[in-house]
Amino acid sequence: MSSRWALALVDDTLAEGAIAILLFSGTTNGELADERFAEELKDALTLAAAAGQISAPVTHSRLLEMIVETAASVIPSRAASLFLIDEETEELIFEVALGPEAEEVRKFRVPLGQGIAGLVAVRGQPMAISDASSDPRQAADIAKSVGYTPGTILCVPLIHNEVVIGVLELLDREGAPSYSAADMATSGLFANQAAVAIEQSRNQQHLAALRKLHRVT
Repeated sequence: MSSRWALALVDDTLAEGAIAILLFSGTTNGELADERFAEELKDALTLAAAAGQISAPVTHSRLLEMIVETAASVIPSRAASLFLIDEETEELIFEVALGPEAEEVRKFRVPLGQGIAGLVAVRGQPMAISDASSDPRQAADIAKSVGYTPGTILCVPLIHNEVVIGVLELLDREGAPSYSAADMATSGLFANQAAVAIEQSRNQQHLAALRKLHRVT
C-alpha cells in the first residue's frame, strides 16, 4: 500500500501551540480495508498527540470545525456533524455541521438516547447505518424539518478518560455504497484523538479564564 501523509501545522496567533491535522491523498477504497493503513493512521495521530501538536488553535470553535472537516476528508462524506453533550440538559448540541442545510441543523438539540447520534452517545459504541431513510432509529423529525434525509450514516463516540463527551457523525458516504468496517475503525481512531484535542482546548480555556480572573483581583 502506498499512502502519502502530511502533518499540516496551523500557526496559532491567538494562543500558544498549534494543531496537527492529518491529511492524505491517493488512497483507494481497497487501501481503506488494509490493516496497515489503520496502523499508520493510529501511529500518526498518536505521534501528533504525544508531540502536543493537537492542541487549541485560534479558537475552540475553529478547533471543532477542523476536526469535522478532517473527518469528512479522511472518509469522504456529503455531510458531517460534531455534537457535544450538555450534561445539564442531557442533550447533544450541534457544535459543527457541514453539508446541506448545515446552518438550519445547528438550531436543533438531540436528547440523549434519541436518533442515531443520541444512541451512540448513551451506549458509547459506534454505529453504521446503510439504509438510514428506512431506519426507525434515525431522528426523522430533524431530517424532515431541515429537508435533508441521509441515506447512509456513520456515527462514533468521542471518549475521553472513559467518558463520552460527544459524537462525530458522517452522512452519505461518497465513493462507496455505504460505510465499511474499515471506515468505522478509521473514524474511531480519529475520534479518540479528537476527544483529547477537545479536552485540551477546554482546559486551556479554563486556565485562560482563571488567569484573567487573577489579574482582575
